[in-house]
Amino acid sequence: MRFTLVNSSRFLGVNPDEALRKTIGKFIHRFRYIEEHAEKAGRSLNDMSFDEMEILWQEAKKSKKYPTSERERSPSCCFDAFC
Repeated sequence: MRFTLVNSSRFLGVNPDEALRKTIGKFIHRFRYIEEHAEKAGRSLNDMSFDEMEILWQEAKKSKKYPTSERERSPSCCFDAFC
């Protein structure tokens, strides 16, 4: 499957490495959004329902503030090795 995706992206003129970096950046942004809003509400992610997290996930998608450079990424990110 991965081979197919890479070849398809090349055919479409998309850099697969850059596409993966952007996708991971979006995921990190959205997950942090959920974490930050849970913390502000004094809650743990373990205590939140899937529906509550889904609402926050959708809000994060609308915010469109994704890290686009190394400077905008948090140094403590556990996904930095992939970014």
